[in-house]
Amino acid sequence: MVEAPPQETLPPPQRPNLVDWFSAIILIIGISLGVFRISISINQLRWGIRSSILSIIGGLIFYIYLAIGFPGSKSLMSSLGFWGVILFTLVGSMTGVLISIGWKMFQNRIKSNP
Repeated sequence: MVEAPPQETLPPPQRPNLVDWFSAIILIIGISLGVFRISISINQLRWGIRSSILSIIGGLIFYIYLAIGFPGSKSLMSSLGFWGVILFTLVGSMTGVLISIGWKMFQNRIKSNP
């Protein structure tokens, strides 16, 4: 009797691929547009632009961290794969948004205390 050799499953990729990159870019653009629209709706054009740019920068920095393979990125990619890229990019974009909120609060405090 002939037995088929066991099939090897491919391990998840250790680095982001083209689909991961494209999905991360779509997520970054979506978050930055959402932040911009929210800021426009409360008549804060300047802060909308700042928040959008900071969310783009944050998302790209966190994605590049994964793509270059800095410490911890290989274990994140091997355990979560595609969803790890999305989660990490989301955290990066939201970090940019939180930085812009902190910046605005700091500016308001300076203006109120001459």
